[in-house]
Amino acid sequence: MTTAPPPAEGPDLAAQARRARRFEAVLRTRMASEVRRLPFGTARLCPDLPLVYDASAVEVERPVALVELLDPVEATFVDAGLGHRRITTSAPEVAWTLVPALSGAEGWDVSQVVYMVHDRTTRPAVSPVGFEVVDVDTWLDHADAFTAEHDWGRSAAVQAAMAERDRRLADVVGTRFVLSRDGTAGCHVYRHGEVAQIEEVQVLSAARGQGLGAGVMAAAMAACEDASLVFLVADADDWPRRWYTRLGFTPVASAWAWSRVADGSAS
Repeated sequence: MTTAPPPAEGPDLAAQARRARRFEAVLRTRMASEVRRLPFGTARLCPDLPLVYDASAVEVERPVALVELLDPVEATFVDAGLGHRRITTSAPEVAWTLVPALSGAEGWDVSQVVYMVHDRTTRPAVSPVGFEVVDVDTWLDHADAFTAEHDWGRSAAVQAAMAERDRRLADVVGTRFVLSRDGTAGCHVYRHGEVAQIEEVQVLSAARGQGLGAGVMAAAMAACEDASLVFLVADADDWPRRWYTRLGFTPVASAWAWSRVADGSAS
């Protein structure tokens, strides 16, 4: 099991963690075509986006035995016509049970992420390239190049699915898209009330090493200036987590995902 960051200390960080998790739950509910209550949690499903595997998941909200979990998860995904399976939780007591239980199960991979909240005082350096907040059509003119940077994103079908996901994000949660003027770097900014989430921070490989990542973050933070809480979700074991820390983000909570992915699915 991946080592979790230190637990949030004090009421402020704990409250920030709850707000971030609640925000993400609202976003995923709005994105879902169908929401089902299960005895141990909630299924949020997008059967019309079958190649975007993280768009559909069963969130486990309380400890449950593996034998009581897998059959309902299987039935839920089969009924929705989805080829992959995805189980998530942000409850450590659930993760402590499921990580060892699923670690030996055939085809299941586990990953861990951390919720990171910005301190609102650190400011990333502004890139000389320049960034703008653009509409979804302008974003989609460049989105295929970002998707193709990933091994799973090089097929036309997956690129089309990710573009449809971005259109839905724009429609249902009013996503703002930050893009460099040369189209080589960008990110998403999600808003709900006074909370903002920065996600999909991307720089094309040919343009890396020029400070564009910090420029994206500076522009995203400017777009979130009126939010009382700004957070992002980072892979627990990947280098961007350390980079986000230098930019003023502090880990306040963890979440885990177990996936069994059909061939050709997107991330």
